Amino acid sequence: MRRCGRSRGWRDFDFVPFTLHFQRSALTPLLADWDTYEGLAARIEEADAEQAALRYFMAARTAVLHEAERAEPERSLTRLESEEEGCPGGAGAAARPGTPGGT
Repeated sequence: MRRCGRSRGWRDFDFVPFTLHFQRSALTPLLADWDTYEGLAARIEEADAEQAALRYFMAARTAVLHEAERAEPERSLTRLESEEEGCPGGAGAAARPGTPGGT
């Protein structure tokens, strides 16, 4: 009894080497650039981590600057008070006319 159509023999697999060669030739440029893509992926992950850390770094620096701005008036007041104590009659009294030490 003869089957209709083609028989299944070794000849049906003649396309396999051609297919493998085609796939290999299509993948070769991608595999050649694999290290480049892997390096870029690592740089992207590093940039993402730096961006996430940047928020906390900026918050810490801003807090330090705000603390310095808050402390500056206190230092100025302390300096002025010490200058006032060093002047006879006080710096404020010397500056006002009609007071002892003023004109």
